[in-house]
This record gives sequence, structure tokens and C-alpha cells, in this order.
Amino acid sequence: DGMTEEIITELSRFEGLFVIARNTTFTYKGQKVDVKEVARELGVHFILEGSVRKAGDRVRITAQLIDGIDGKHLWAERYDGELADVFDLQEQVTRQVVASTVPQLKDAETARIVRGDRVFDEAQDVSWRAGNILRLALNAGDPERVERAISLSKEAVALNPECFKAYITICLSYAMQSLFRWGEDPNGAADWSEHWAKQFLAKAPHSYWAHFCLGSARLRKGQLSEAIGDLRHAHELNPNEMTILQTLSYAEARAGETIAARELAQQAIRLSPKDPNIGNAYLALSLAAFVEQDHDEFRQWAEKAIRAAPNAPIRRALMIAHAAIIGDQQLLETHRDELMRFAPDFIASIFSGENKQFERPEHMELLLNGLRKAGFGED
Repeated sequence: DGMTEEIITELSRFEGLFVIARNTTFTYKGQKVDVKEVARELGVHFILEGSVRKAGDRVRITAQLIDGIDGKHLWAERYDGELADVFDLQEQVTRQVVASTVPQLKDAETARIVRGDRVFDEAQDVSWRAGNILRLALNAGDPERVERAISLSKEAVALNPECFKAYITICLSYAMQSLFRWGEDPNGAADWSEHWAKQFLAKAPHSYWAHFCLGSARLRKGQLSEAIGDLRHAHELNPNEMTILQTLSYAEARAGETIAARELAQQAIRLSPKDPNIGNAYLALSLAAFVEQDHDEFRQWAEKAIRAAPNAPIRRALMIAHAAIIGDQQLLETHRDELMRFAPDFIASIFSGENKQFERPEHMELLLNGLRKAGFGED
């Protein structure tokens, strides 16, 4: 999984390539697929497939590039090496894919592949496990797993201070604690997210993930203009990264920039249509429709957003406000009961300002009025 993500990451840096995001790619893992059908489904011209096998300290990577239209093999290669050199092998694969798919790219552009003293070690292993635990925690609405993800990620950093994936998991875990009001100090969780993001940025000032983490932390702190600046910079560093697109579209919607929010969200949907986190793009589209008071469009996107992430609190809160505004008591009660099950303090945090959702006062008042109609209030 780590090797696949690295190759996708490096390929996506090239603006001349349209690369399907990793989460959609991973849905095909371990399946027998028709390459031409996959290419049609995702709207791509080429498919890269291969395998990574490990025996002791040795690793073997096989890769083949296939034309998605006629199924012909464009090239195939096998790479052998030591685990300590695994990222050098990944760079060889990436460069050859780029050279085969976009021959007009010059050597100088190919050299943009990020280099560094990277090793495959225990810290990488631990950080991947921590990231998976965070994903499971969010899917299940489990605060204890989030704590475990933070603990494991800190172990990874202690093992290797350059293990950047661990920093990402720490920052996002604290951001989720702030959002869901989980943990012993939900009010301070956003500060911790920012603290770790700044440490990450100090170590990797040109990493789009570091700028994304800082933007996410500032988003949780309500520093919307600063957050959008960080997220836009991350997007400039890698315009093909799905997570950045989704989060930036959400931030733009919160700022009331509905045209930009829609464009970014639709781009994210195009880039990774099967992404399990695609609900964040749906959320951005539902926020845009909510502030424009387009009830039909809001309902369409909000329902998709909730199906994608049933335990995400703002989606339920928006639906509760919408139900109260249109006078649908059954819809209101359904989503209120679900929200109270996994995030009972969330609506109170909206009224207190700890979870401010919109930058413009008139948009915020729309949400608060809807929630008041639903029976909630400042008390």
C-alpha cells in the first residue's frame, strides 16, 4: 500500500498527467479486473499495475503499463533491491511511467520527483497501522481508536523523526477530536493539531501534506482565511491530490465562495469517483446549496454526504436545520436521534462558536435559525 501511494503521489505532481487518486485505486486491490473496463469506468488512457514482494531484506517490484483502449502492454519491468533502497526503486518506476506516458516531458521536469534520505523502517510500518486505525475510528465513531492512532503515530515519530506519514495522522486525529468533541481536551485539540502541523512544516517546508495539515488545523480553530491560504498553497503544490481538493472545496463553501467550492468539489469527484472519502466533496456541494437556500439541491447532496459518512456531525446538523426550515418533522427526528448517538455536544458547540460553520453572518444565521426551529438554542 505504501509503495502504491508513493507512486501515485509522485505521478500526481506532474500537471500534465491526470492521475486517479489513491483511494479509488485501492478499491481494485486484490480483484481480478478487466483493464479496459476499468479505464472506461474511470475515464483514463493508461493503467499501471504491478506487485511488491518482500523476502528478508530484499524487495522485488514488478510494473507494467497498459493501454486502456486496446489492452496492449506498453512496457513491463522488474526491479530488485534492498529494503533500504525501496524508495530509489519507486523513483525508477515513476520516472519510467512518466517517460512512457508523457514523452514530451523534459528531463528537468522529471527531476521534480521529490528526493531525500528516506528509508523503509519500523516507523513507516507503525505509521501505516496508525493511519488505518484512524480511518476505522472515523468510520465507527470510536474516540478510543483515535487516541490509539495518536499514540502509535507518536511512537513512529520517536522511532524516526522524519516519518512524515505519522505527522499527518497526528494532525488529523487531533482535528477530529476537535470536530467530534472527543477526548479529555476537545477545546485544546485544535491547538495540538496546529502544534504538530508546524513541527511537520518545519521539517518539510515544501511538502503539500504539511501545508494541508496546517490548513486543516486552522480550519478547526476557525481561522478560515488563514486556513484557505494554506490549503490553496497545498493545492498549488499538488493540484491532483484528492484530500486537498475536498478540504479546500469545503473551506471555500464555508467562506461563502460557492462557485469556487462547486468547481473544486466537482473536480474531486472526477479525480476519484470511488473514493470512500468522497462525502467531503458532497458536503461542500451541500453547504453551497444550503446558503443559497436551494432546498432540492441541498437535499440531494446532503443525503449523499451522509451516506458516505454517517457519523460526520455537521452533515446531520445541516439536515436537521433543513428539516426544520421545510417543516419535515420525521426527517428532523431521524437525524437528530442519530447525531445525539455519536456527537451529543455538537450542536451546542455550533451555538457557542466552537464549531462555527460559516464565515458570513447571514449564512451562519440561516443555520442557527434552522436549529432554533428544531428546538435547539444557546442554552
